[in-house]
Amino acid sequence: MVRIRCCRPQFLRRYPGGAIQAAWWTVALVLALVAPAAAGDFRVPLMDKPPTLDGNVAPGEWTRAVGFDGFAMNGKLDRRRARAFVGATNDRLFVAILSQLPDEGKLLAEVDRDTLKLVYDDSVEVWIDPTPGTEHGQTFQMLANSLGHKAYDHHARGNVAQDASWRGNWELANGFPDGYWHCEVAVPIAEIAPGRQPTDGAWGINVCRNWKQPWGFSSISGGAYAPSDRFTFSEAAPLAIAYENRGEPGTGTVQTVLGLRNVSAAAVAVNAHLLLKRDLMPELSQAENLSIAPNETQELVLKVSDQSSKKMDLLAKVTSANDETTFYERSVGWDVVGPYRWVAAAPVVLPVDFQFAYHPYANRMRIVADSSGMPRDAAVRALTAAIRKKGDATPVKTVVFDQFTGDKQELSFDLPPLKGAYEIAMTAAGKGVPTGEVVKEFERTTYAWEHNNLGKSRKVYPPFTPLEVTKKTVRTVLREHEMNAAGLWQQVTAKGQHLLSAPMRYSAQVDGKEVVPMAGRLSLRKVDDQAAEARTTVTAGALQTRAECA
Repeated sequence: MVRIRCCRPQFLRRYPGGAIQAAWWTVALVLALVAPAAAGDFRVPLMDKPPTLDGNVAPGEWTRAVGFDGFAMNGKLDRRRARAFVGATNDRLFVAILSQLPDEGKLLAEVDRDTLKLVYDDSVEVWIDPTPGTEHGQTFQMLANSLGHKAYDHHARGNVAQDASWRGNWELANGFPDGYWHCEVAVPIAEIAPGRQPTDGAWGINVCRNWKQPWGFSSISGGAYAPSDRFTFSEAAPLAIAYENRGEPGTGTVQTVLGLRNVSAAAVAVNAHLLLKRDLMPELSQAENLSIAPNETQELVLKVSDQSSKKMDLLAKVTSANDETTFYERSVGWDVVGPYRWVAAAPVVLPVDFQFAYHPYANRMRIVADSSGMPRDAAVRALTAAIRKKGDATPVKTVVFDQFTGDKQELSFDLPPLKGAYEIAMTAAGKGVPTGEVVKEFERTTYAWEHNNLGKSRKVYPPFTPLEVTKKTVRTVLREHEMNAAGLWQQVTAKGQHLLSAPMRYSAQVDGKEVVPMAGRLSLRKVDDQAAEARTTVTAGALQTRAECA
């Protein structure tokens, strides 16, 4: 038995642009980070009187609340329309939610009791954190369906104890006027923050919609359930601000409106800004310095029809005239994919499956089709996979699986160049075969640097400097690396200081006995401005190795 241990031999490779990589044995660690939705900041005047909770969100009752149009997840709007209002009186917080009813079908409402299983229905959620951003605190959650059933949960953090027995006594009213489900909620402040006034500091609030058929989750924060937006209620807050989308953003018809109502007794000067960023067209900005008289409402409107762009992002922001106070700030995005109808029906899912691999540079795809889930009495003649642009029924490629081995078949085939969002829809044919299809999605994103030589230059650009190699010494930025005959570091010097207490070396055992490894001659095989490559040999008894360093 031969055992060799060594400290890791390295040369440093400098890539164009100055990046340096330690290489012979290279380990790459990739951290995937999911950026949370940006937190919103909202200053809201107190309501002069509470709204009537009757399941009809009458506009005149919520004019002193802050308004939202569009619920999102991961910053992207759900295609189904939803609006929300948040307000407060001296003793209660108020939330109103308007979400569209299906264009075809009906809301899923099968849970007939007060339970957290309401989440399996079309439902709404209200989350309130009385002390957002603190290490120790608690969040209160209410869940409700369209039948009026409610459930509560308590979420603790830090040194606050979880209270599984907590149950709220929040007032709720549902209604269904004008093609929307109206849900109004009143939250007694004494239940969640005893002794506190609504104007005492910020509140973390999130308003959520659980969609079904098909499933989806979205909220006013655009992120997860826990509140990230901060609401500050004040008797002195002069503006009631509501954002409204009067267009159909998913079709490229954008008409965004910021409505600003001065509820104070004095004129208010503010900066209002709507910024629309698009992937294929220049960004658009509508910004005005507004002076709003008492009891006056003014609107800032950004309107465009864009059938070219596929992705859009909008920022709506209102600040004081000196930009020191933010009254309203919210960011949302969406995809432009065409008209949408919400058909609320349980999809018919074909009992087949497939796995696929897409190779965008080669314009190739592999699919492994699996019919093993079919009923025993079904005789499958063929499975057909149609690759089509999302939202377009015409396939760009169709392949047929009709030569199965053990219920499976793999095909590899060419595709035309793709760009954008696509889906693979698989259907079956045969005797006693169920109807329906299985659909999986993928996206082809093209980049400006594809199929060109950008980034392939071996030139080192200033302020970075080329490598300097003298015999066995490689000089990089602020360091010298002296190699020994085994290809290991003899010494590393930085700013005149030696970093190694002793040279690196191999140690070896042959049949349980220590053997001194013998190194050959280190030879530099390639040297240029950004890389140095060397080769040597190391012998330990009968074992002979070759070491290549780069």
